[in-house]
Amino acid sequence: IAFPKSALSLSNTGSPRPNILSVCGLVHTKDGLYVIDRRSERMATYPGHFHTIGGSVEPRESVEEALRRETSEELGISQDMVNVGEPIGLIREPKTGFLQLLYSVEIDSVIKELASIRKGNEKEGCQLYCGDNRAEYERFLSNNWGNFVPTGLVGFILEGKKRFYKDALKIEEFIN
Repeated sequence: IAFPKSALSLSNTGSPRPNILSVCGLVHTKDGLYVIDRRSERMATYPGHFHTIGGSVEPRESVEEALRRETSEELGISQDMVNVGEPIGLIREPKTGFLQLLYSVEIDSVIKELASIRKGNEKEGCQLYCGDNRAEYERFLSNNWGNFVPTGLVGFILEGKKRFYKDALKIEEFIN
């Protein structure tokens, strides 16, 4: 995916305008498992839906700094454990109009370590772990298709295409 340089170097300027840029990470552990969050049922938009880890870019914060901070906050881990990878896509969220930069993110942890770190420190939204092979990925996606925030679903599909369907020539081959 090619991004214009201006999109990759975006950071908020601190203007009084509301923050309209957010970052999302398709987070996976060293052992290849995806980490996905479920939104609280009390949220105004997409209550109870699965979403990617991420949030708003704060004033004067780079995209990478925001993604490290948000991943650290949401998973209860050190920012040093967060490795921001390649961009996956740039999507406008339909309900909020926010621009969301999607990235691949690896955390320096295996799933057992992450569960141990989070024990007793969980937020209301539970963490879900999707498997590291194509069959588990397809099963998770098909069972939860309607329960994703739209941008999270798009990111999950694009990341899955890159990881499990390298030979597919068209996105239609991937989703059919």
